[in-house]
Amino acid sequence: MTPYGAALLTDPKPGWGTRVTEAVLPGSAILVFGNDSVGVEGRVAGLEVRDTLAVLSPGPLTSFGFLFRKALTEPTVAAQVISKQVGGLNIQGCRVSVTAADAQAMERVNTPGSGRMYASRSPIGTFVRSSSSGALDTSAGRWPSNLVLVHGVGCRRAGTMEVRTSGGHYDKPKITVVTYSQDRHTRTKMRQSTVNYGNEDGLETVAAYECEAGCPVGLLDRQSGTLTSGLMVAGQKRVQTLGLGGYHDGFPDEATQAGTYGDAGGASRFFPQFANKSELLSWLRTLILPPGLALFED
Repeated sequence: MTPYGAALLTDPKPGWGTRVTEAVLPGSAILVFGNDSVGVEGRVAGLEVRDTLAVLSPGPLTSFGFLFRKALTEPTVAAQVISKQVGGLNIQGCRVSVTAADAQAMERVNTPGSGRMYASRSPIGTFVRSSSSGALDTSAGRWPSNLVLVHGVGCRRAGTMEVRTSGGHYDKPKITVVTYSQDRHTRTKMRQSTVNYGNEDGLETVAAYECEAGCPVGLLDRQSGTLTSGLMVAGQKRVQTLGLGGYHDGFPDEATQAGTYGDAGGASRFFPQFANKSELLSWLRTLILPPGLALFED
């Protein structure tokens, strides 16, 4: 019999904690949907709570999942994976897809040598490059989030729409040096002319959807409106952080090497989206189940 390498329970029955613990391999990921009692039963059964997941469905309805892990029998996760093929999550297979504009934005904002990108990771945990000066891989997309969205049955792709852009790119820069005073110090920054990436009216074409009433994707986008990313000029020093380095030291007070690229869209684009529950469950199986092992479903 193929060993159980993960468990997914959408409607857990009493006693599920004991049954799952006895069935799955050490280090296995266990995702169980339910209320607070699910978290309690999992802990009583000896499982470790690793994270939680919220699913917004039409209605809007919200369901919560607890991500547990059966205790390791090896000293590290890496050793557990080598020993039993379990212990991790398939992050690469479950990233949130990005648009071409998103990818170009990340390429420009994380230019090699800018001080904002490190080998094998990004300060915002989004994309990776093979080395501090290597090519940025934006094809995979953003990390999977703790919030996922499920469309209504009546939602459909409805072509494209035009939104107003918030900036441009810098293929033919014209640099202007500006000197100013701040905090009793004289600082210099460089302003750069832009080439707009929209049409002559300043509009950009993006994907459009028609969502049925109660669809969480449509509701979220209506609440957020069209969001646009900001721009930084190549050569501009990040004086706002005052040497503190920003989030996880990801934004040091160093000059940018290239102008950033703005994009636009609703807030829903930052989260995984699924046409129905079946697609969602398939994505969750991909996230928690290692290849070649069986999924325990009580």
